[in-house]
Amino acid sequence: MFHLFENDSKQAIEDFLKLHNLAVIATVDPSGKPSTSTIFYGLVNDRELVFMTKSQTAKAENLKVNNKAALTILNQEKPVALNINGEVEEILDIQTRDEVLQKLFKLAYANLHDFAP
Repeated sequence: MFHLFENDSKQAIEDFLKLHNLAVIATVDPSGKPSTSTIFYGLVNDRELVFMTKSQTAKAENLKVNNKAALTILNQEKPVALNINGEVEEILDIQTRDEVLQKLFKLAYANLHDFAP
């Protein structure tokens, strides 16, 4: 067993999630073939991790069939990573979706200074 966080506390994990915003998401297609993709994510209410994707992407199509996914978040400054498994839900409420999109756009812009929308 590896202890990546002091006492593996929820607070240490939340702090790690807040310090980073880039992850690799793993999904499975209907035939069972695994697929990975890089995503920007944000932490909402310190309990929910959110990300966005176009509905035509492989990850979106895969999640429509099987909403289980895994995330890996890496600290590039030292060899520490956090792996998360869970179920993904689409945000259907328009106001909540807009709030999440605004947060994610700000995170993406802060990290991609040369990014042209």
